[in-house]
This record gives sequence, structure tokens and C-alpha cells, in this order.
Amino acid sequence: MRLAVLTSLLVTVAATAAADGPVGRIVYGGITDEGMSVYIVNADGRRHAQLAKHGANPRWLPDGSGVIVGPRLVDPDTGASTEFPTDHGVSDVSPDGQWYATLGSGLAAGVATREVATYRADGSEYRVLTELDLGQLNSLEWAPDGRSLLVAARIGGGNRIYVIDAEDGAAVAMLPDGEEGYDAHWSADGGSIYYIGDRGGLRRVDVVDRSMHVIDRWFAGHLFAVSPDGKYLLSESPWEGQADLAAFDLSGVFVSRITDHEALPRRADWFIPRHLLPVSPVRTRAMTWGMLRDGVE
Repeated sequence: MRLAVLTSLLVTVAATAAADGPVGRIVYGGITDEGMSVYIVNADGRRHAQLAKHGANPRWLPDGSGVIVGPRLVDPDTGASTEFPTDHGVSDVSPDGQWYATLGSGLAAGVATREVATYRADGSEYRVLTELDLGQLNSLEWAPDGRSLLVAARIGGGNRIYVIDAEDGAAVAMLPDGEEGYDAHWSADGGSIYYIGDRGGLRRVDVVDRSMHVIDRWFAGHLFAVSPDGKYLLSESPWEGQADLAAFDLSGVFVSRITDHEALPRRADWFIPRHLLPVSPVRTRAMTWGMLRDGVE
């Protein structure tokens, strides 16, 4: 009896220790001499492999069953791909898998503009939401609760970050005058946005009151994602003449090296199976558009 209890305890401790670090799987676009390809790797650094040649900007399906790479849906386990036909392209998928977000065409004063657009997974209900006249798009992400979108783009000569109502397209600027940023990503609970400031450093802005916090003014490199469990930031770090993916804690402190590969990391997406998430971040703090508007004078 005691042996069984001890064995069970050791297994529990070992499982806890194994999970005491980044978990899940990461897909990313990486640049080599042969161009851009898509790679997949476990968050603990194991099982690194090329997933698709000549692809970029990979996105996980919400349930982790596939990875969207351009017009193809790729099986993350086998690399087999099937057509993923859409008329408008996909920048991100809503948490429930029912909606896609993309860049669409708008019209302002008779001039064509680039705007945030959404449509259902079956291709219906296509809507252009914004009138922002987006330049180069940096980030476009659904909020964890699916009620709003985060967009970071070159707008009017500066790097701007907005939160967009997914219903009516109302846009709220997240940064104060004089502050610009890029590589913006939702926190796991939807209450904050992490980003890289134009003047350098890792920063965070509270979505409701839009208060801005400098986390690490010396933080260098791109910010690719926030882990779905809300524990880590995915960035890059230099090793022996190459840049590799690395995990950092929410204070910008290095935690672990994830890749050791020649490919220069660019766009990335992080997936963690639901059973490895201790508590759903959305249930912990569901950010609603009403909460955001209450915080805007």
C-alpha cells in the first residue's frame, strides 16, 4: 500500500516538474537562404521539424487540429496538407473557430484603403469593420473572449495599436499621444496588451484604463506571442551568430531557449491543449466591449 502511494506521489511530482516550464506547441515562419518556411517545435524545445516549405504567418486552429499556412491547412503531426479555400485570406481565427479576421478593402473619400474585415468560416457575412486606412500590418488578433480584435499597423506615419469592436467596428486607440508600438499581443485573460515600444523595450498597456507600463526598457528583439496559459512571452535571443526562439517570463526575464536552428524566426503562434490549461483565462476575466467603453471618457 505504502509503495503504491509512494509511486503515485513520485509520478505526480515528476508530472508537475515536467509541466513547470513552457508547454504546448509553437509554429513559426523562419527565413533561411532558401526563403521562408514554416516550422513546428514543442515549447520545451523538443521535436523541431519543418512543417511546410515556402510558407509564412502560420496560425493554429483553436483546437490545435491544424495549422493555416496561406491557402493550405496543414496537419501538425504529419505535415500533410489540404486546401483551405477562402475568398479573403485569414490573419486570425476567433476562439470558437466560427469567424476569420483578415485585411479587407475599404473606401475613404473615393480612395481605396486597407481595413480590418471579418467573415464567417463558411464564407458568409463578410464585413469591413474599420475606417483606419491601415498601412503595413504588424498584428491582427482576436481577443480571448472573441468580442474584439487587436490591430497593430502603420497608420498615418506612426506605429499604432487599436482595439476594434468585432460587432460594429468601433476603434479605441490604446496608446497615449507620443507613444508608438508594434509586435502587439493580447494577454491570456484579455485584460492587457504586451508590445514593443518604438523607443525600445517591452511594455504593457491595460485595456480598460489604457495605462501604460514599461516592463523592461532594455528588452530587445521581436515579440511573437503570449503563451495561452498566460505565463510566458515568446521572443528571440541571439546564440552563436544566430537568433533562436526563446521563452521569457512576463517581466522579460529569460526562461529557456526553444530552438537551435539556422532559420531566422518571424511570425509565430503558440497552442496549448485545453487539458494543460489550469483555468480558462477567458473564464477568469472575460474582457467585454462594455468594460472597455466604460473605461473610456
